[in-house]
Amino acid sequence: MRRSRAPGFRLMCAAAGLALLGAACGSSGKKSAPKTTATPSGVRGVSDSEIVVDIVASLTSPQGAALAGFEDGARARIEEANRAGGVGGRKLRVANVYDDGSDAGKDLDSVHKAVLDDKAFAVLATGPTFLPQSSDYLAQNKVPYVGWGFVPGYCKSDWGFGFNGCLISQTSANESLVKGIADALGKPVSSLRYAFQAGDDQSGHDGNRIYDFLVKKEGGKVVYNQANVPTQTQTTDYSPFVQSIMATNPDVVIVSTAFGDAIGLTGTLRAKGFKGAVMNFVAYVPGLLQASANTAQALNTAYVNSQIPPQESQTPAIKHITDDLAAIGKAPFITLGGAIAYWSADVLIHMLDKVGHNLTPDTFQSTINGSFHYQPDQDGGIGPLDYPKNHSEAPPCAAILQVKGTAYNPVLPFKCYTNIPVS
Repeated sequence: MRRSRAPGFRLMCAAAGLALLGAACGSSGKKSAPKTTATPSGVRGVSDSEIVVDIVASLTSPQGAALAGFEDGARARIEEANRAGGVGGRKLRVANVYDDGSDAGKDLDSVHKAVLDDKAFAVLATGPTFLPQSSDYLAQNKVPYVGWGFVPGYCKSDWGFGFNGCLISQTSANESLVKGIADALGKPVSSLRYAFQAGDDQSGHDGNRIYDFLVKKEGGKVVYNQANVPTQTQTTDYSPFVQSIMATNPDVVIVSTAFGDAIGLTGTLRAKGFKGAVMNFVAYVPGLLQASANTAQALNTAYVNSQIPPQESQTPAIKHITDDLAAIGKAPFITLGGAIAYWSADVLIHMLDKVGHNLTPDTFQSTINGSFHYQPDQDGGIGPLDYPKNHSEAPPCAAILQVKGTAYNPVLPFKCYTNIPVS
């Protein structure tokens, strides 16, 4: 089986939906604090009293807001750590927040500044344009980076740590991708007829192969498997795809496309009278349904597989995040960007705590890649992590939500499944 980039690679397409929230949420540009210098021992970004962290993320895109709330989520967790005395006797300081504007060139320029100007010890980095040119530069300079593990830099790198591992695994298939929706429906995979509709690119084809493998392993039936939705042009008529899908009489349709296509396919399936379950991986965007009546109508009754614990679950971990946001003067509302940043910062803080006071790039790398286990401090958080294992696979965890009107209703609590080895 070839390397799979879906649905992890698809997840960032949810940022397109956040453009609808741009006017309400706003965005952050670069923000500065006084720069630090290395300690006399020459450790970049570490002094007797502080550890310097930078943020490099796609806070905006050409369509508007992207990862709205990312900075707030990161600062909420960092300031909580500082109120408790810091990590290893040092406070954390965010020197700069760089918005790459969803531009790969700006992203590379930002990581250069983080290393050369800000002397950051670590970087919280997330976005579709955090490409190998950026992640390789950080690795070459021994800068640990933590973020959303759907890009190559979070796989097979000793310096990249996804808060949810490596989502583009070459060695395993995540059971939650097909079993989650079956559990939400209260039926075994073996009793269901699955249809897969993906975009016509490498991630679409590879993702469908993963779904096909998982369904057949469980004894289910695959009745439709196509990755033919154009990805270079905008589709305006989804009827041909929907007619082909419905002709196979599936129970479940898994849509693995960019955000706009997921909305179009789902809405057309319902308009044509499809009564089965439709699930995608990109449409859990808190605030989106209230901001766009058309989107809410198109998604009504659809299911979303979320690899982040949804705020609607109101677990102790979710309550803790809202309390931390309130503590820094922010509204207790967890955006998608805020959740990604909060959990990324939480993982980094646990890592720094494990390394302790003798903090250098080499002690960080050897300690965390020697053996590191992460479990959120509160119940109802993200899945557990184990490094170095999660350099090559993701924790197989997900929640399933169903859209009802302008609300996301949790139907399957965030839970962890099993990674199945693939060849």
